[in-house]
Amino acid sequence: MQVKATKVLAKELNKRIGKYNIECVKMTERQYRNYVDIDFWSHENDYNCVDNTYSVIVVEYPSNYYACNNYLTTNDLLRVFRKLQDKTLDNFARAIFNEIEI
Repeated sequence: MQVKATKVLAKELNKRIGKYNIECVKMTERQYRNYVDIDFWSHENDYNCVDNTYSVIVVEYPSNYYACNNYLTTNDLLRVFRKLQDKTLDNFARAIFNEIEI
């Protein structure tokens, strides 16, 4: 299974988790630095050289949670995936849910 911040993975996570709105968005370099990675040292996995954008998965919490959006980079997804013993999509979705749960 390829683990990368893509629309397909965001759609699958949204289908399996369902509690939060999960989508993949493209950002400019400035947006990526401001919202996602202040240090900006490990961005190579999220960068698309064709249109000079960065892809991240955004987790939007319901308004009654009073929580800011959570941004998942490819490196965050890989860190969760590497910890799994059984590397299936269902187990990966469960592990991501444990990471983003408030």
